[in-house]
Amino acid sequence: MEVEDILEAQGEKITDIIGKEAWLDNDPALYEGLIPQNDAWTEFVDEKTGEWVYMDEFGQRTEKSSA
Repeated sequence: MEVEDILEAQGEKITDIIGKEAWLDNDPALYEGLIPQNDAWTEFVDEKTGEWVYMDEFGQRTEKSSA
């Protein structure tokens, strides 16, 4: 399944996805409620708390950005 398909299924309007080439098929639930802040999808803002969240390329939370 392509990232565009997942976003469209969630009702998102698709224009261009930066960093798609590096996207891995991780569990979408890992990114639930997170707003990506960089091209590598390793830095996010939690939409509920406003706190920064850092993840590695496999979707595992880390203390700092690994990118």
